[in-house]
Amino acid sequence: MINALLTAHDNTVHLVDELKTLHSNIRRYHQQLNEYATVNDILKGHFDEYKNLIMDKIYHPLKTMDSVPRFKAPIQKILNSWLANYPLRERMADQAVLRGKYKDKDEAVEEVTIKIGDILDMYEKLDGMLEEIDRKNAAYTRASVEKMQYLLNTDRSIKGKLVELLTRCTPENAQRENTISRLSEMICLYSQGYAEEKIRKYLNQSPSMENLTDDEALCGVGIVKAPELFDFCGNMMIKLQNKALDFSPLIYGTTINSKTASEMEITGLNSVNRVLFIENKANYLDYISRNKKLDELVIYHGGFYSPVKGSFFQKLYQAGKAERTKFFHWSDIDLGGFHIFVRLRDNIIPELQPYFMDEKAFISIKQKGMEFDDKYASLLEELLGKPEYKIFHPVIKLMLKDRIRIEQEAFI
Repeated sequence: MINALLTAHDNTVHLVDELKTLHSNIRRYHQQLNEYATVNDILKGHFDEYKNLIMDKIYHPLKTMDSVPRFKAPIQKILNSWLANYPLRERMADQAVLRGKYKDKDEAVEEVTIKIGDILDMYEKLDGMLEEIDRKNAAYTRASVEKMQYLLNTDRSIKGKLVELLTRCTPENAQRENTISRLSEMICLYSQGYAEEKIRKYLNQSPSMENLTDDEALCGVGIVKAPELFDFCGNMMIKLQNKALDFSPLIYGTTINSKTASEMEITGLNSVNRVLFIENKANYLDYISRNKKLDELVIYHGGFYSPVKGSFFQKLYQAGKAERTKFFHWSDIDLGGFHIFVRLRDNIIPELQPYFMDEKAFISIKQKGMEFDDKYASLLEELLGKPEYKIFHPVIKLMLKDRIRIEQEAFI
């Protein structure tokens, strides 16, 4: 019987590890969607890889013939009966001592009881793990469909729209700088600095065309104004069109658009001692609902900020600097997170400090981390030779040692 207990304990630990790996793999496939440029890429990734390696081999059996809820109750019933039967646990302990697994009977009884309790605890936590896996699988499937719909609607037309739009903009057009910013905001060009440089060069070399306003040219190729939205939560005083506005009563957060951010003046950060930028939207929402302090102003940063969002951050910094406010930024503990932090610090907030991006944070959550390959490791190693990333060198060394990176969502 002692063999049955020890085998059950080992198998349960293995099951938990496998579920963690499944969760990590689903997150990895979800993240890979950002790298796919065509519908065929998404279909190949889903049907040739995700369906075969994840759905058919692991996820589907886990939900059907190998369903945990199906076996959970009988297993718990047996374990609870063992836990309530001290003579039975003594007999298990005697068997364990005879086989040399423990020094004496007292130690063996204690270990038998601990292992039974461990198995029961692990099964209690399995429901939450399975719910999270279901949520991640649903999110991946939904994101795949949305990405395919987006590509099907835009792949054939966006290049032509950009070419037609740029040929209609002339060097004489006084609003062409606004056009470039509009393109950056609405089309979400990833390499923003490179894109802006090329667009400006193209505009300066373009021959004169018919005289159209920016709105007419944008409308003519199917691109309309869609201002960015900025989320934050905390005490902020602004002036807009000579009217004062206090955001402090909005304790659950608020949103303004880029037009408001561009025109408003931040007149004060009432009793704010710390400003915290958060990259991930889910972490932002979780933080303001559970962890935000009264003296904090929390800003949803998102990925690499656009020029208009950078202008908003600059206004925040100037207002906070006047009141000696401290500034912090929380991103993924990975290449992207380090780049986002350094860009914000070097371009706007020299005193910026990282939050939950150090060795302690990494160690505390690394069991939920994601593995990376040699190519990713070499990119991390390059940062060790760059002084602007010195603040992250200790955690980067840990990442390289464990071959793990951390997404912010792991902290929720």
